[in-house]
Amino acid sequence: MRLPRGEQRPLMLMLVPLGSRGAYGAALLFIFDPEVVPGPAPVRVRQLFGLSAAEAALAVALASVWTGNTLNG
Repeated sequence: MRLPRGEQRPLMLMLVPLGSRGAYGAALLFIFDPEVVPGPAPVRVRQLFGLSAAEAALAVALASVWTGNTLNG
């Protein structure tokens, strides 16, 4: 299912039923924003490449700028 939102691309929604317990049902709702591109986590970059926290933060920032993503604090 898609949820329109003006000038931006629509949000994508996915509802996954988890079963029922008596009179109550359960479901999980996933919401995807196609405008947001997740980047690498500095902690993961640090572990993978043996970098300091500052080096990993810089590497992620440089990669984000290089790929056109905005920097997230």
